[in-house]
Amino acid sequence: MKKIIPLFLLLFFLGVSNADAEEFSIGMSPSSFIINIEKPSQIEEKILLKNQSAEKIALERSIKAFVPSKNPRGGIVFLEDRQLDEKYTQLFKHTLVFENNQIIERVILDAHETKQLDLSIDINEAVPFGEYYFSILFISKDINNASSSATTVWPAVATNIILSYGTKKRKYIF
Repeated sequence: MKKIIPLFLLLFFLGVSNADAEEFSIGMSPSSFIINIEKPSQIEEKILLKNQSAEKIALERSIKAFVPSKNPRGGIVFLEDRQLDEKYTQLFKHTLVFENNQIIERVILDAHETKQLDLSIDINEAVPFGEYYFSILFISKDINNASSSATTVWPAVATNIILSYGTKKRKYIF
């Protein structure tokens, strides 16, 4: 009986393979922006995305509002779209990401490729004054790499934006 258990363990560990595990390593800079404006403005910023893995990666762009976490350690909590008020809806209509002067919803990075993207936020009279906390996310939703479990976690990278519009400069708690 003693020889059966080690043989079973050996077969188990030999059968476990990392061949199905794929590397996902992506960098994004800057990690955050703090923007203070008092009147309507066109905000233009650069974002760098770098695929640090050996495989091609396709990423979908998303914009999500967030609030500070109530956890004493800090952090943020993303809001669901249904939780957004009209001010975020107006702002997000005017928040665009461009690659080579084309609006993008998706970006493909070859292995070890870096791309510079342009972020444009058009703050006009339709956008109400206020404080805005949101992130520009790039999410990998490659169906081929999705696990078969009931819960799927999509790898992502983001830059956080704190925008103060029409108000005096604030002290941020992040």
